[in-house]
Amino acid sequence: MRIERSFFNPIRVVSGASGDVIKGGASGQRLEAMLVGSDSATSYLRKYARANKRSTVLGLLGVGAYAFGFFHSDHYRHTSAGDAIAVVAGAVLVTASIPSGFAAQRHLSRAIWWYNESLPR
Repeated sequence: MRIERSFFNPIRVVSGASGDVIKGGASGQRLEAMLVGSDSATSYLRKYARANKRSTVLGLLGVGAYAFGFFHSDHYRHTSAGDAIAVVAGAVLVTASIPSGFAAQRHLSRAIWWYNESLPR
């Protein structure tokens, strides 16, 4: 099992030499059922799920705040202090989501490594 990246799907979990895509992609619950047998893999997979959720929530909130501030000020042809705060807060939230996204990728990679390590040779 390994991770492959592509343009439209930044994280794809694949298996075997041919790279068969694992059903469900990188969603934590579906992968957890496949990574049975290694406590370390399960632990890292749970860390992945938490970090991925944190990154997604922060990113979506940031994009929403940024879009609200940007389009609200453009619609009314003026920028209020609230609009400026929304744009800045959106940018801060999106930026804050980046470390969690990197941590999620690192945890997923380690979960797969531990799973592969537990396979019989």
